[in-house]
Amino acid sequence: VAGLFVFFHYRGLKASILAGILIALAFFTKQSAALIMLPVIAAWMLIDHRKALITGGVSLLLIGIGVIWLHVQSGWWSTFFIFEVPSGHGWNGRVWQFWGAEMLKPLGVLCLFSAILLWQLYREDKKKACAYAGLALGMIGGSFLMRLHSYSYLNVLMPAHAALALLGGLMIAHAIKTQTKTHITLVAAAVQLGMLIYNPLPLIPTQEDVKTGAKFLEEIRQIDGEVLMPE
Repeated sequence: VAGLFVFFHYRGLKASILAGILIALAFFTKQSAALIMLPVIAAWMLIDHRKALITGGVSLLLIGIGVIWLHVQSGWWSTFFIFEVPSGHGWNGRVWQFWGAEMLKPLGVLCLFSAILLWQLYREDKKKACAYAGLALGMIGGSFLMRLHSYSYLNVLMPAHAALALLGGLMIAHAIKTQTKTHITLVAAAVQLGMLIYNPLPLIPTQEDVKTGAKFLEEIRQIDGEVLMPE
């Protein structure tokens, strides 16, 4: 998100290089960052190809250097875990679960806000609409592809939810600025927040949980020799 912010809102050579550095750092945090950035860079090739080439080139160079360095330093284990293991995952077919239960059901209002924003931007400024469409495609599409992998978990939804939060917030700001159905927009935003309310108290461990945990640890402690606990 930091890389996207710098890339979208700052101009000049330094900003383009900084955005590339941040994207490279994101890649070494979670490799799906590359998947997310591809549509963004592609969209910006139609808007400011020099900026897109510099940022994309810097990030690609740093990622390449880092991947090679890790490969050599780890005796190829980094390549095995970063590339070979994910490539062996099958597809789970969670298409409707992703779009229904994990996107529309909890964040339906934000999905609608995002679609409206992109439509309004298309009517007002096609280049800006193209830029934010690339952002939506990269972050939401990236989450979708990751969710289709076997062994994926809810953490892969974070880019998609972040994109909806960003686009939804911009939609609210646009409605207030242009005085277009402001009251309806704010009520809808309140409804969206209401849909996300949950009670965190059941997540707090009870004294019984503490006792059960202590008992489990004691059972493990009494086993002779080494113990492997992969999960």
